[in-house]
This record gives sequence, C-alpha cells and structure tokens, in this order.
Amino acid sequence: MDNRPIIKRKKKVAGDGHHGGAWKVAYADFVTAMMAFFLMMWLLSSTNDQQKKGLADYFDSRIPISRASGGGSSAFKGDSLTAARNMAESGGGFSPTMQGRAATPGEQGEDVVGGAQTQADAQALQEMEDAIASVAASGGLSEEMMQHMRARMTPEGLVIDLFATTGEPLFEPGTAEPTPMAEALLSVIAGVAALVTNGVSITGHASGAIDGPEGDWMLSFDQAEMARRMMAAEGLDTARVREISGRATSAPMVEDLADPRNNRIEITFLRENSRR
Repeated sequence: MDNRPIIKRKKKVAGDGHHGGAWKVAYADFVTAMMAFFLMMWLLSSTNDQQKKGLADYFDSRIPISRASGGGSSAFKGDSLTAARNMAESGGGFSPTMQGRAATPGEQGEDVVGGAQTQADAQALQEMEDAIASVAASGGLSEEMMQHMRARMTPEGLVIDLFATTGEPLFEPGTAEPTPMAEALLSVIAGVAALVTNGVSITGHASGAIDGPEGDWMLSFDQAEMARRMMAAEGLDTARVREISGRATSAPMVEDLADPRNNRIEITFLRENSRR
C-alpha cells in the first residue's frame, strides 16, 4: 500500500483578496462624473433664467433655427418683434426689454454669458430688422427710402441709423427742417419703438451750418431734438428718452467728411441696465 501523502494544488486567481485594479477604473469614472456635475452646477449658477433657457433651447433638436425665432435666448425676452406687432394689432400685450450687456474679460462665467449674449444680440438685431421691414411695408415706405436706414448692435444697445445720400437729405440744408423722407423714416422708427419698452437715445450728426463748423454742433443737436419731437408726435413716450445730443462731424460714418451719409440721426434702443 502506497503511504505517500496526497498533495492538492490550489489555483491562484489573479487579484484574489484585492479584486485586481478594476475598482480603480470605476473610482476614476466616479470622480470624473462628480467633477463634471459640480462644473455644470457652477456654470448654471453664473447665468440668469433667460440664458439658461437659451442654452437649453440650443441643445433641443426639436426647436428649429429660424431668422425670426422666438427662442428664449432672445434679447427681447423670447418674443419676435414681428409677432409682437401682430399681437398689438389684435389687442395683445407686449413689453419686451433688451437684457444684459457684452461680457467683459475676467467676469465669472465669461464663456457662457458672453456666448449667450452674442447669440441674443444677433437675434435681437434680426428681429429689429424684420420689424422695421414689417412696419415700413404697412406704412407704404418704398424700398428706396429703406436704403437710408441701417440697424446695428453696440455695447449700449441696438442702433438705427437714418442717413442722407446725394440729393436726398434728411433736413433742409443748414437747418433742422425735416424733409418728407425724414418724416417717413422717423414715423417707421416710432412705430417700431411702440413694440418695445427700452429707453431711447437720439444723436444728431451734421455738417454745413450757415455760421461755419462751430455751428455744426448746435445744428446736429437741433436736428436730434426735431427727431425727438417728430417721434413724439407719432406716439413715442418722451419719458423713455434718456439723452439727446449733437456730435457735429466728430463721429463720421465714413472717412470723407464731405460724404452726405455723415449727415444722419442715430436712434439707440438702450439696454435695460445702460448707464444713460
């Protein structure tokens, strides 16, 4: 009989007792997810409700991109001016106000806020252009007259430029007496102004005063004041006017000071928190 001992060999399982390194991968994934979560919470705390809705709409595939979109990121609180005009005609209410300002370097949430504001400004500009076209069409304004109008966005707000061209002045030479074209253009702007609640700034730019360059300052101011009176006659609440100024030729539209386009009126729809 064989008395040799029986030896059993156990198979060693890799990682027995410590479960290998799989737990490290899982833990790393958990830490990454938590970091992403807290980063998202920090970014959300840096935006207002309108910007949050704008960001949400941006990632919502169900919302189509439209030139006159009513998305919540709009500087006019999500309502298009064209839709607002239809509401006004049917008795509906509308009181949008441009929000915010351009982000400055170093501010908290600069990328999110700045990007959202840029998108909102672009949409507000498009809405204003659409509203001008709509009001102009209803008022019978010709396409030729529309060529004397330009809309642009600035840090202070949305600016509408009304400018003269060769043979087609806004005011009689050397005076603040408006031409029929200026009356028609200002009537359109007054109609658009009725769709928003923003404060308004009016600036005159003029040259050619009878008493020389010094008189250009008074002439440009007088023309801006005349523009205010004409818009008030068309229904603009003068309590919304924050500033009237004349800048003569100190801020030309084109470098050639003799260019008639430098003779213009700027109407600015100010941002809600403008210092003016």
